[in-house]
Amino acid sequence: MMSSFGERLKKSRIKKGITQKELSQKLGVAQSTIANYENNIRFPGNEILKEISEYLKISLDFLLGIDLNESKEKYDFILENDELVDDFVNYLIIGDSNNAKQLIKNAHTQGIDLLRIITQIFIPALRKIGDLWERNQISIAQEHYSSALIEKLLDYLSEVEPVKEEKVYKALFMVPGGEEHTLSLKMAAEFFRRKGWGIIYIGRSIPLDSLIGVIRERKPDLIVLSILTPGGTNSCSYLVQALKLELSSRTPLILIGGRGIENEREALNIVGADMYLPSIDNLKEKINEIEERL
Repeated sequence: MMSSFGERLKKSRIKKGITQKELSQKLGVAQSTIANYENNIRFPGNEILKEISEYLKISLDFLLGIDLNESKEKYDFILENDELVDDFVNYLIIGDSNNAKQLIKNAHTQGIDLLRIITQIFIPALRKIGDLWERNQISIAQEHYSSALIEKLLDYLSEVEPVKEEKVYKALFMVPGGEEHTLSLKMAAEFFRRKGWGIIYIGRSIPLDSLIGVIRERKPDLIVLSILTPGGTNSCSYLVQALKLELSSRTPLILIGGRGIENEREALNIVGADMYLPSIDNLKEKINEIEERL
């Protein structure tokens, strides 16, 4: 098993004969922050990482757990054979957040970008966890905890991975009334963000008049709605009809996805959307299609 960032930091600090207090003073942070780093509760930003590397005279590769003999190709092989996903799921369901975080951070530093982590780790892991829950092999608490940790990791990677310069396009992301789960929606937003789109992330449903106000003020080119529950189609259909009634010809394009929608016919003819996304795996191609349509 790979050693964690905290373990490598602590080992290097002790080897140099430096106390937590001395390191905290050098970095200009609280001693408790160093303790949190070493216990894998927090992870330092890029500047602090560089300062740690310079002060302790150790490489960033070592700190980040990058084995220079372990190439990106090996990670590709592990991903293709589900080994990494299985390890990640095991960490999640036993509540081992430290190793779950470190596994994802190691994959990212090896060159597996955020979108690949979403499609090849996060989504397969969520499917496996959902299947375990449906078969009563894990509790609802374990399922919720796993989703919450994945969302935290998604937020972390979104911050540390550079984003291209914004284009003229903007997209608004929301789930209709009655829908509670927004993780898939947040993942979808990352695909648009990394294509240069401006992001208006609302998440859970807001009152119609407030939504209309945001649309008129921010003028998105696209509205992305996610439906995960079968009953969500009714509230989504109402929302789409209300938007088209209020905004008329100025209604943005509406894209709908999620397992709550059975097929394209339901999305377009019943709900009233302009476009349908059967799977987030197809989102890169769908964005190209949307841009051509705009």
